[in-house]
Amino acid sequence: DYQFDMYRKMKELNKNNWEAFHAQTNVFWLHYLADKLIRAKRYKRNTKKDQGLLREFRNFAKDMLEHTSACDLISSSDFFTS
Repeated sequence: DYQFDMYRKMKELNKNNWEAFHAQTNVFWLHYLADKLIRAKRYKRNTKKDQGLLREFRNFAKDMLEHTSACDLISSSDFFTS
């Protein structure tokens, strides 16, 4: 499961020191949750508006891991201003 990939990324980032705070681990979890929403959920409505929103969300998720914190992710994203 992708969850374990996220744990490996976090372990590499924090050098196995789980007590120290690393803002980027929040980004890892947000990416994991976004991936679950995109892949695991089957949406009943399939209108053009829904398809467009899902496409925008996929694009947002695709670039998530380039950010160093959740604050950076949200403030630099066009997804939340559209």
